[in-house]
Amino acid sequence: MLISQKTAALTSSRVSFATTTVIDVLSVTAYNAVYPATTTQTVFLPGQTVYVCAVVADPFGSADATSATVTITDPNGAAQVTNGAMTAKGATDCAGTANNGDEAFEYVYTTTTTSTTGFWTAQVNANEGTEGTITNTANGPFDLDVPSLLLMKTVNVVSSTLKAIPGQGVIYTLLMQNNGRGPVDSGSLVITDPVPTNTAFNLTGATPFTFTDGSTASGLSAPVMTFSNNGGTTYVYSPSCTRPCTDSAITNFKVSFTGSMNGKTGATAPSFTLTFQVVIQ
Repeated sequence: MLISQKTAALTSSRVSFATTTVIDVLSVTAYNAVYPATTTQTVFLPGQTVYVCAVVADPFGSADATSATVTITDPNGAAQVTNGAMTAKGATDCAGTANNGDEAFEYVYTTTTTSTTGFWTAQVNANEGTEGTITNTANGPFDLDVPSLLLMKTVNVVSSTLKAIPGQGVIYTLLMQNNGRGPVDSGSLVITDPVPTNTAFNLTGATPFTFTDGSTASGLSAPVMTFSNNGGTTYVYSPSCTRPCTDSAITNFKVSFTGSMNGKTGATAPSFTLTFQVVIQ
Protein backbone atom coordinates (compact mmCIF):
# COMPACT_ATOMS: atom_id res chain seq x y z
CA MET A 1 0.00 0.00 0.00
CA LEU A 2 1.37 3.41 -1.00
CA ILE A 3 0.09 6.67 0.60
CA SER A 4 1.15 9.92 -1.15
CA GLN A 5 0.90 13.53 0.04
CA LYS A 6 -0.73 16.02 -2.31
CA THR A 7 1.95 17.87 -4.31
CA ALA A 8 2.05 19.70 -7.58
CA ALA A 9 3.52 16.64 -9.24
CA LEU A 10 1.18 14.07 -7.78
CA THR A 11 -2.01 16.21 -7.76
CA SER A 12 -4.54 14.86 -5.27
CA SER A 13 -3.61 12.59 -2.39
CA ARG A 14 -4.45 8.98 -3.14
CA VAL A 15 -4.12 5.41 -1.90
CA SER A 16 -2.75 2.83 -4.37
CA PHE A 17 -3.16 -0.93 -3.95
CA ALA A 18 -0.40 -3.01 -5.52
CA THR A 19 -2.65 -5.82 -6.75
CA THR A 20 -3.34 -7.44 -10.09
CA THR A 21 -6.84 -8.64 -9.25
CA VAL A 22 -9.79 -7.59 -7.14
CA ILE A 23 -12.00 -10.53 -8.13
CA ASP A 24 -11.96 -14.07 -6.83
CA VAL A 25 -13.59 -17.27 -8.09
CA LEU A 26 -14.44 -18.81 -4.74
CA SER A 27 -15.79 -22.16 -5.97
CA VAL A 28 -16.59 -24.19 -9.07
CA THR A 29 -19.07 -26.95 -8.26
CA ALA A 30 -21.13 -29.53 -10.18
CA TYR A 31 -24.78 -29.88 -9.16
CA ASN A 32 -27.54 -32.35 -10.01
CA ALA A 33 -30.13 -29.68 -10.85
CA VAL A 34 -30.52 -26.24 -12.35
CA TYR A 35 -29.82 -23.13 -10.21
CA PRO A 36 -30.71 -22.60 -7.43
CA ALA A 37 -29.39 -25.99 -6.35
CA THR A 38 -28.36 -27.42 -3.00
CA THR A 39 -27.28 -30.96 -3.91
CA THR A 40 -23.79 -31.32 -5.29
CA GLN A 41 -22.96 -34.32 -7.47
CA THR A 42 -19.47 -35.65 -8.08
CA VAL A 43 -20.23 -38.62 -10.37
CA PHE A 44 -22.46 -38.47 -13.45
CA LEU A 45 -23.47 -41.10 -15.97
CA PRO A 46 -22.70 -40.58 -19.67
CA GLY A 47 -25.72 -38.81 -21.15
CA GLN A 48 -26.59 -36.93 -17.95
CA THR A 49 -26.60 -33.14 -17.62
CA VAL A 50 -23.97 -31.42 -15.48
CA TYR A 51 -24.92 -28.09 -13.88
CA VAL A 52 -21.69 -26.16 -13.30
CA CYS A 53 -22.07 -23.26 -10.87
CA ALA A 54 -19.34 -20.82 -9.82
CA VAL A 55 -19.42 -18.29 -6.99
CA VAL A 56 -17.42 -15.14 -7.74
CA ALA A 57 -16.56 -12.55 -5.08
CA ASP A 58 -15.70 -8.89 -5.68
CA PRO A 59 -14.85 -6.39 -2.92
CA PHE A 60 -16.66 -3.64 -4.83
CA GLY A 61 -19.88 -5.65 -4.92
CA SER A 62 -21.37 -8.35 -7.08
CA ALA A 63 -22.21 -5.89 -9.86
CA ASP A 64 -18.50 -5.56 -10.61
CA ALA A 65 -18.29 -9.31 -11.35
CA THR A 66 -19.57 -8.65 -14.82
CA SER A 67 -19.14 -11.95 -16.64
CA ALA A 68 -17.63 -15.43 -16.56
CA THR A 69 -16.74 -18.14 -19.05
CA VAL A 70 -16.06 -21.85 -18.62
CA THR A 71 -13.82 -24.32 -20.42
CA ILE A 72 -14.77 -27.97 -19.88
CA THR A 73 -12.03 -30.51 -20.54
CA ASP A 74 -12.43 -34.30 -20.77
CA PRO A 75 -10.03 -36.89 -19.26
CA ASN A 76 -8.01 -36.94 -22.48
CA GLY A 77 -7.26 -33.23 -22.16
CA ALA A 78 -9.59 -32.30 -25.04
CA ALA A 79 -11.72 -29.18 -24.50
CA GLN A 80 -15.39 -30.05 -25.09
CA VAL A 81 -16.46 -26.47 -24.26
CA THR A 82 -14.13 -23.50 -24.82
CA ASN A 83 -14.91 -20.19 -23.11
CA GLY A 84 -18.59 -20.96 -22.91
CA ALA A 85 -20.56 -17.95 -21.66
CA MET A 86 -21.98 -18.54 -18.20
CA THR A 87 -25.30 -17.10 -17.07
CA ALA A 88 -25.21 -14.59 -14.19
CA LYS A 89 -27.72 -15.40 -11.45
CA GLY A 90 -27.47 -12.25 -9.35
CA ALA A 91 -25.99 -11.40 -5.98
CA THR A 92 -26.32 -14.91 -4.55
CA ASP A 93 -24.47 -18.14 -4.04
CA CYS A 94 -25.33 -21.28 -6.04
CA ALA A 95 -28.16 -22.15 -3.63
CA GLY A 96 -29.80 -18.77 -4.23
CA THR A 97 -28.83 -17.24 -0.86
CA ALA A 98 -28.40 -13.48 -1.22
CA ASN A 99 -24.94 -11.95 -0.72
CA ASN A 100 -24.09 -8.52 -2.13
CA GLY A 101 -20.42 -9.43 -2.42
CA ASP A 102 -20.97 -12.59 -4.50
CA GLU A 103 -22.23 -13.33 -7.97
CA ALA A 104 -23.32 -16.82 -9.04
CA PHE A 105 -22.68 -17.98 -12.62
CA GLU A 106 -24.08 -21.16 -14.16
CA TYR A 107 -23.35 -23.26 -17.24
CA VAL A 108 -25.47 -26.26 -18.23
CA TYR A 109 -23.54 -29.01 -20.03
CA THR A 110 -25.20 -32.18 -21.33
CA THR A 111 -22.87 -35.12 -21.84
CA THR A 112 -23.50 -37.85 -24.42
CA THR A 113 -23.69 -41.61 -24.07
CA THR A 114 -20.33 -41.78 -25.88
CA SER A 115 -18.58 -39.14 -23.76
CA THR A 116 -15.19 -40.20 -22.39
CA THR A 117 -15.41 -41.61 -18.88
CA GLY A 118 -13.10 -40.42 -16.12
CA PHE A 119 -12.39 -37.14 -14.35
CA TRP A 120 -13.36 -33.92 -16.14
CA THR A 121 -12.35 -30.34 -15.32
CA ALA A 122 -14.47 -27.18 -15.45
CA GLN A 123 -12.24 -24.08 -15.51
CA VAL A 124 -14.05 -20.82 -14.82
CA ASN A 125 -12.60 -17.43 -15.75
CA ALA A 126 -14.36 -14.43 -14.16
CA ASN A 127 -14.05 -10.82 -15.36
CA GLU A 128 -13.99 -7.74 -13.12
CA GLY A 129 -15.56 -4.59 -14.49
CA THR A 130 -15.84 -3.81 -18.18
CA GLU A 131 -12.19 -3.11 -18.99
CA GLY A 132 -11.36 -6.77 -19.65
CA THR A 133 -7.98 -6.49 -17.91
CA ILE A 134 -8.68 -8.02 -14.47
CA THR A 135 -9.69 -11.67 -14.21
CA ASN A 136 -9.45 -14.65 -11.89
CA THR A 137 -9.57 -18.36 -12.69
CA ALA A 138 -10.42 -21.48 -10.68
CA ASN A 139 -11.10 -25.14 -11.47
CA GLY A 140 -13.69 -27.66 -10.33
CA PRO A 141 -13.75 -31.42 -11.10
CA PHE A 142 -16.52 -33.89 -11.81
CA ASP A 143 -16.43 -37.59 -12.67
CA LEU A 144 -18.20 -39.16 -15.63
CA ASP A 145 -18.40 -42.88 -15.08
CA VAL A 146 -20.48 -46.05 -15.41
CA PRO A 147 -21.56 -48.75 -12.95
CA SER A 148 -19.93 -52.19 -12.92
CA LEU A 149 -22.26 -54.73 -11.33
CA LEU A 150 -21.13 -58.07 -9.95
CA LEU A 151 -23.77 -60.66 -8.99
CA MET A 152 -22.82 -63.80 -7.06
CA LYS A 153 -25.13 -66.64 -6.00
CA THR A 154 -24.50 -69.15 -3.20
CA VAL A 155 -26.59 -72.02 -1.79
CA ASN A 156 -26.85 -73.61 1.66
CA VAL A 157 -28.94 -76.53 2.89
CA VAL A 158 -31.18 -75.77 5.89
CA SER A 159 -30.11 -78.80 7.89
CA SER A 160 -27.45 -79.95 10.31
CA THR A 161 -26.88 -83.00 8.11
CA LEU A 162 -26.25 -80.81 5.03
CA LYS A 163 -28.05 -83.36 2.86
CA ALA A 164 -29.98 -82.10 -0.14
CA ILE A 165 -32.84 -84.60 0.00
CA PRO A 166 -36.58 -84.32 -0.81
CA GLY A 167 -38.40 -82.20 1.72
CA GLN A 168 -35.25 -80.38 2.70
CA GLY A 169 -35.14 -76.57 2.64
CA VAL A 170 -32.43 -74.75 0.70
CA ILE A 171 -31.41 -71.09 1.10
CA TYR A 172 -30.12 -69.16 -1.90
CA THR A 173 -28.20 -65.91 -1.36
CA LEU A 174 -27.69 -63.32 -4.09
CA LEU A 175 -24.90 -60.81 -3.47
CA MET A 176 -24.83 -57.68 -5.64
CA GLN A 177 -21.89 -55.23 -5.72
CA ASN A 178 -21.31 -52.08 -7.74
CA ASN A 179 -17.57 -51.96 -8.42
CA GLY A 180 -17.84 -48.98 -10.78
CA ARG A 181 -17.75 -45.32 -9.78
CA GLY A 182 -20.94 -44.62 -11.69
CA PRO A 183 -24.31 -45.04 -9.93
CA VAL A 184 -27.12 -47.16 -11.36
CA ASP A 185 -30.00 -45.27 -12.97
CA SER A 186 -32.78 -44.72 -10.46
CA GLY A 187 -35.49 -47.39 -10.62
CA SER A 188 -33.66 -49.41 -13.27
CA LEU A 189 -32.21 -52.26 -11.21
CA VAL A 190 -34.14 -55.53 -11.62
CA ILE A 191 -33.08 -59.09 -10.80
CA THR A 192 -34.87 -62.08 -12.37
CA ASP A 193 -34.12 -65.68 -11.49
CA PRO A 194 -35.69 -69.08 -12.27
CA VAL A 195 -36.73 -71.33 -9.42
CA PRO A 196 -34.28 -74.27 -9.47
CA THR A 197 -35.52 -77.47 -11.13
CA ASN A 198 -37.15 -80.01 -8.79
CA THR A 199 -37.79 -77.43 -6.08
CA ALA A 200 -40.80 -75.40 -4.93
CA PHE A 201 -40.62 -71.77 -3.85
CA ASN A 202 -41.04 -71.40 -0.10
CA LEU A 203 -43.64 -68.81 0.92
CA THR A 204 -43.03 -68.99 4.64
CA GLY A 205 -43.66 -65.35 5.45
CA ALA A 206 -45.47 -62.25 4.29
CA THR A 207 -42.23 -61.24 2.58
CA PRO A 208 -40.77 -64.32 0.84
CA PHE A 209 -37.22 -62.94 0.81
CA THR A 210 -34.76 -61.05 3.01
CA PHE A 211 -33.03 -57.88 1.79
CA THR A 212 -29.91 -56.81 3.70
CA ASP A 213 -27.93 -53.68 2.88
CA GLY A 214 -24.14 -54.01 2.78
CA SER A 215 -21.59 -52.47 5.12
CA THR A 216 -21.18 -49.82 2.42
CA ALA A 217 -24.77 -48.75 1.78
CA SER A 218 -26.27 -49.59 -1.59
CA GLY A 219 -28.60 -46.58 -1.56
CA LEU A 220 -31.54 -48.83 -2.50
CA SER A 221 -34.86 -49.26 -0.76
CA ALA A 222 -36.37 -52.65 0.11
CA PRO A 223 -37.46 -54.23 -3.20
CA VAL A 224 -40.71 -55.77 -4.41
CA MET A 225 -40.90 -59.41 -5.57
CA THR A 226 -43.31 -60.62 -8.24
CA PHE A 227 -43.84 -64.14 -9.59
CA SER A 228 -44.21 -65.96 -12.89
CA ASN A 229 -45.86 -69.33 -13.58
CA ASN A 230 -44.99 -69.38 -17.28
CA GLY A 231 -41.20 -69.48 -17.39
CA GLY A 232 -40.72 -65.73 -17.03
CA THR A 233 -42.94 -64.61 -19.90
CA THR A 234 -45.01 -62.53 -17.50
CA TYR A 235 -44.75 -61.75 -13.79
CA VAL A 236 -48.39 -61.43 -12.78
CA TYR A 237 -48.92 -64.77 -11.03
CA SER A 238 -50.37 -64.50 -7.53
CA PRO A 239 -49.73 -67.51 -5.24
CA SER A 240 -52.98 -68.76 -3.76
CA CYS A 241 -51.77 -71.18 -1.10
CA THR A 242 -52.23 -70.29 2.58
CA ARG A 243 -48.90 -69.29 4.06
CA PRO A 244 -46.68 -70.77 5.30
CA CYS A 245 -46.64 -72.98 2.22
CA THR A 246 -44.71 -73.90 -0.89
CA ASP A 247 -45.88 -73.21 -4.42
CA SER A 248 -44.54 -75.49 -7.15
CA ALA A 249 -46.35 -73.43 -9.80
CA ILE A 250 -43.85 -70.59 -9.41
CA THR A 251 -41.28 -70.95 -12.20
CA ASN A 252 -39.49 -67.59 -11.91
CA PHE A 253 -39.42 -64.50 -9.75
CA LYS A 254 -38.50 -60.86 -10.33
CA VAL A 255 -37.16 -58.41 -7.77
CA SER A 256 -37.54 -54.70 -8.60
CA PHE A 257 -35.66 -52.00 -6.69
CA THR A 258 -36.43 -48.34 -6.12
CA GLY A 259 -33.74 -45.69 -5.86
CA SER A 260 -30.28 -45.61 -7.40
CA MET A 261 -27.49 -47.98 -6.41
CA ASN A 262 -24.48 -45.99 -5.27
CA GLY A 263 -21.20 -46.01 -7.13
CA LYS A 264 -17.94 -47.06 -5.51
CA THR A 265 -16.12 -44.06 -4.04
CA GLY A 266 -14.03 -45.73 -1.34
CA ALA A 267 -12.19 -48.97 -0.69
CA THR A 268 -15.36 -51.05 -0.29
CA ALA A 269 -18.00 -51.44 -2.99
CA PRO A 270 -21.66 -50.68 -2.19
CA SER A 271 -23.54 -53.96 -1.91
CA PHE A 272 -26.61 -55.81 -0.72
CA THR A 273 -27.73 -59.42 -0.27
CA LEU A 274 -31.04 -61.03 -1.11
CA THR A 275 -31.99 -64.44 0.27
CA PHE A 276 -34.90 -66.75 -0.58
CA GLN A 277 -35.82 -70.36 0.18
CA VAL A 278 -36.97 -73.35 -1.84
CA VAL A 279 -37.91 -76.88 -0.82
CA ILE A 280 -36.49 -79.87 -2.66
CA GLN A 281 -39.26 -82.01 -4.24
